[in-house]
Amino acid sequence: MWVGFLVAAHVWMLIGLFVRRYPETSSGYNTMSAERRRLVDIRAGGRFVSRLLFGCGALLAFGALLPERWMLGVFWTAVGLLLCGALWCSWRYDFARSVRRVRRGKRRYLPLLLVGDESEELIDGYLERCDLWVCRKGGAAVAVCAVTDEGNGDFEIRNLAVAEPFRRQGYGSRLMTWIGLHYARKGRRLVLGTGETPSVLAFYRSCGFVPYGREEGYFTRAYDHPIVEEGVVLRDRVLLRKNLKQS
Repeated sequence: MWVGFLVAAHVWMLIGLFVRRYPETSSGYNTMSAERRRLVDIRAGGRFVSRLLFGCGALLAFGALLPERWMLGVFWTAVGLLLCGALWCSWRYDFARSVRRVRRGKRRYLPLLLVGDESEELIDGYLERCDLWVCRKGGAAVAVCAVTDEGNGDFEIRNLAVAEPFRRQGYGSRLMTWIGLHYARKGRRLVLGTGETPSVLAFYRSCGFVPYGREEGYFTRAYDHPIVEEGVVLRDRVLLRKNLKQS
């Protein structure tokens, strides 16, 4: 039996090397759409699974040195660790697992929503009727997105905000990718309006949005004080849209 343990240990370790070198071959990843793949940190997940396989292989090798009556217990322990680790990996490195819809107590996210929109009055106008999506990491709210159904298959992004410590880490773009995948099942396009802040416009263009109109004087009417971002005094609202791919 010990020979079988050593063979299994070497096989698991070799699989670990292969997964570390070619993480894209992981089960299910190649069958995902390009948008869905962007939500999976396949390289980090591959490194974790590789270390897991090496650890379980080492456990099997150790089991080969034990009396035969202990070997079966070591084998099932290694299998259990491998299955639990693979399940944890699918949650840890898949961004979609961290996004949840908030149905009650939406106002507790008001401080983060005010990052995306300075007017509490405007937020109150859509907060209760919107779908509020929150991305959490380690129990903390990392990003939020408020979406309203405008009819005729149009869903409007009313608010998108990322907490200060987590900016420029891809949370905003991945949340937008997830929103697009989710609403593609029941809508035809996403729409939004934003100011002419260069970095914000560049961000939405990178997410696949294109301009289709302009609402003149929006910021001077909607806010009781000037809104200045990146040295730009916001006046008009640029209207953007993104056609959704039906799944």
